[in-house]
Amino acid sequence: MSQCPSCGRALRAGASFCGGCGARLSAGAYPAPAVRPQGVPPYAGYAPVAVAAPIAVTPLVAAAAAGQLVSWNGQPLSPTFANKKVVAGILAILFGQFGVHKFILGYTGVGIAMLAISLVSYVLILTVLLALIGGPALFAMSVIGLIEGIIYLTKSDDEFIQRYGLNYKSWF
Repeated sequence: MSQCPSCGRALRAGASFCGGCGARLSAGAYPAPAVRPQGVPPYAGYAPVAVAAPIAVTPLVAAAAAGQLVSWNGQPLSPTFANKKVVAGILAILFGQFGVHKFILGYTGVGIAMLAISLVSYVLILTVLLALIGGPALFAMSVIGLIEGIIYLTKSDDEFIQRYGLNYKSWF
């Protein structure tokens, strides 16, 4: 094993640079850069850089995209159901107390219940005597929306389709 002439650190066989100090070990290891002829644009003759491989599509996501899955309510599952995950998650975090995310997922009954509880809670808060009932109910709807939004966003597409598209999972 050889040593770096600059710092004395042990070098691997065939190393061009020292791992310790970064010194170049041999000047002749690299050919001189080619001179670009006049009038030739930079990068002429170079192949384009390969783009990263696309995200792998799981069988469940592919089946949903092809419209081959049936939802919990007997209807064909929307080909874009997996895309609703982000929308439903963000809306649940921002407007969860109104049940907007439930409407996005097709859970209309649960969405109406959350909306009704929130609206009644606002009315109760306006009447000072019943604010003790409306405040906690509104807080509960907000917390439920926040938790559900986080759950939606942390699920994989497969888990999201399985749990909320194919099966009826209305709460958490």
